[in-house]
Amino acid sequence: MSEDNELTLRTVMNTHQIDLRLFYSIALQVIKVLGERHQGRLGYISPEQTGRMKRPIDQRSDLYVVGVLLYELLTGELPFKAVTMNDWIHAHMAVIPVPPRTVRPGIPQLLSDLVMKLLSKSVEYRCQSFFGLLDDLSNAQRNGRTQERSIPLC
Repeated sequence: MSEDNELTLRTVMNTHQIDLRLFYSIALQVIKVLGERHQGRLGYISPEQTGRMKRPIDQRSDLYVVGVLLYELLTGELPFKAVTMNDWIHAHMAVIPVPPRTVRPGIPQLLSDLVMKLLSKSVEYRCQSFFGLLDDLSNAQRNGRTQERSIPLC
């Protein structure tokens, strides 16, 4: 398939509103199979992966990347806009993204809050494990409590 004909997530999100049941299904699958750090484009790295922080890279770095992926899945765009390598590094280290619910008001507050937690600049404020994230997403899906803050955020 040529790049001109390639169907991208952004193209789909710009033309379709995602069903929340479909979102949960996709999100749970993405998180379960994400076992390695995403080493792709600069839009998909954590602050620790920029090389500018004196912090080890651990699973919380992967959780930040999951936050980038979920943000894009929910909104159809990356949480940051940048052109140069330095712009990307600055964005990942210092820019607070616009909450997903602000970009697309139909996104439940709980999901928006969860994605923002995953995108925390400091690892101490992020979800601490994939198990916590999976549990939060599973509970929200199972109980349909996507508007409430009654379940823990990781």
